[in-house]
Amino acid sequence: MAGTNEMGSVEGQLVGLPLAGPETFTIQQLAYLKRALGVDETDLISSSKECSSGATFQLSESIANFERVKIYCARNPSANSNLCNEVLVGSAYYYIQASFIDGSSLLIDTAQLTISGTTVTVNAIARKTLAATTLTTSTNAPMTITKIVGVHRIAGGN
Repeated sequence: MAGTNEMGSVEGQLVGLPLAGPETFTIQQLAYLKRALGVDETDLISSSKECSSGATFQLSESIANFERVKIYCARNPSANSNLCNEVLVGSAYYYIQASFIDGSSLLIDTAQLTISGTTVTVNAIARKTLAATTLTTSTNAPMTITKIVGVHRIAGGN
């Protein structure tokens, strides 16, 4: 094969793509590639939501359109911490947790959510210290949901 541009390897024949960077792909091609790889993400809320018991808020589209959901939360709106909880869609309840140090104690805040279609409801919030044996109900949540992202749009989703 001397003097030709043909590749003699099986891998070269299977790939068949030009050796160029992503700048050669259209926006539609990149979107398709992200969906095919399962790394496509869609923001479902546009602003932070207080995580207090009984709170409800709306997503921009149904959670059923996605395989997984990432729920980002921070200890409070001004905290410089943003934790991500990634869960499969279809659970009866979604739990998010944020841990932090308060003085000499490790505190773990937990929120239980239900997500039905586009409605998110905070069912309960609780705080547990490292030494505690039971969860105690907290009336003011130090957590704020900063972002909810749908991951890997599934077939049939809009």
